[in-house]
Amino acid sequence: RAYRTSAGAFMLRYGKGRVLAEIVERVALVVGIPVFQGERVQLLHYEVGQYYKPHTDYFVQENDRAATVLMYLSDVEEGGDTNFPQGRGTREYRQRHG
Repeated sequence: RAYRTSAGAFMLRYGKGRVLAEIVERVALVVGIPVFQGERVQLLHYEVGQYYKPHTDYFVQENDRAATVLMYLSDVEEGGDTNFPQGRGTREYRQRHG
């Protein structure tokens, strides 16, 4: 089976409007990493039953990823969870899954 079945696209950091640029600037401020060191925003869309299999979010090189930021643009009745097995998990995730 495929590793990921969602549809996706990488967004231009500074497109025609300022909305994406403002989001990128706010994220950089919150995580403490300058905008120029960040990757392009990846927008993913999942239909019911689609998935992204467990994976590591780093590369074997000197420029490993220092942070991953996820933003959900919709809410769903069930599913849609993201789990970081070596992290603490969000309060909502812990409430749902113990």
